[in-house]
Amino acid sequence: MRLVLFSLVLVLVLLSAPDVLADKASGDGAILVPVGTDWKLGYQVAQDGMILREYVRIASGETMENWTELLSVTVNPGLQKKTDAYSFAEGMLSLSKAKCADGLTIARLEKQGREALSQWAIKGCLGFFPDQTTLLRTFVTRDALCSVQYAWKTPPRPEAVRKATELIQKVTIVEAP
Repeated sequence: MRLVLFSLVLVLVLLSAPDVLADKASGDGAILVPVGTDWKLGYQVAQDGMILREYVRIASGETMENWTELLSVTVNPGLQKKTDAYSFAEGMLSLSKAKCADGLTIARLEKQGREALSQWAIKGCLGFFPDQTTLLRTFVTRDALCSVQYAWKTPPRPEAVRKATELIQKVTIVEAP
């Protein structure tokens, strides 16, 4: 019965959003990424319950080695019991700052209900991080702490940040009932 209900919900979601990549996450859950047909899965790993999926642009012929824009989705089952979305985002920024104090510029860190949205740029931290600008949405579900990250290799224009913000707000984690 649970599988039938989940399948019905997944079909309804996919029908209402035709440009969605649906990846089986774990159990009967799925990661729904509304990226359209110009993105493809470039890398994935599942380790100790954590799931990471990274997407690259198809139209530009990008790969994980030569990306200019990268979309990453991470699902961390059980982590929502240890921290909240804002504290997790704040911790990521603190860790980055500790490794690259002079090269990290934090543009924003906002709490939005049970979610957090942050944006930062890293430059000149060779050996630790590639130069990039990152937009990160962190949120909790019933069973996991999740993050969706959109990164650019070159500083994005404000319109690109707006569009990326809209995109990462639409990424959904569908959990097994």
